[in-house]
Amino acid sequence: MAGLASVPGVQAVSSADANPLGRAWTHNFRVPGTEHETFEATVTPVTDGFLETMRIPVRAGRAFSRSDLDPEGASAVIVNEAFASRYFGREPSVGRTLDTRFGDDNSPSAHEIVGVVADTRYDLRKPAVPTIYIPLQLRTSGRLHIRVTGDPMAIA
Repeated sequence: MAGLASVPGVQAVSSADANPLGRAWTHNFRVPGTEHETFEATVTPVTDGFLETMRIPVRAGRAFSRSDLDPEGASAVIVNEAFASRYFGREPSVGRTLDTRFGDDNSPSAHEIVGVVADTRYDLRKPAVPTIYIPLQLRTSGRLHIRVTGDPMAIA
């Protein structure tokens, strides 16, 4: 991706497993200590820079950093406003912990919410659904997202 970022006219480059207005997948989570012991949310694996590329504003906390993508320590997650509102109400979301099973070994792990972002939608006919962004590991492939200035076909 670094090579693409250096192309004149390219503003931002990132990768994601799903696209807004594309197909998304859901996963079950637990929020210990709340009335929502188990719930389902849309999951979007993304690399660092995805929020900037897609111009999704961070409302609280932070976006992913390069260190969040390290498979050894990937425990950070970002949630959207619909998620924060539904499951935490007026309570702060940043710093809260979610329990889930993402790994190949199906063992439970804790994930810290490091940011809250504006809502995006996968279906324009429906309101935004609770969404969790997880780190797309650097060794994993995804769909490239490139923001450019000028004519995108000229850069292609």
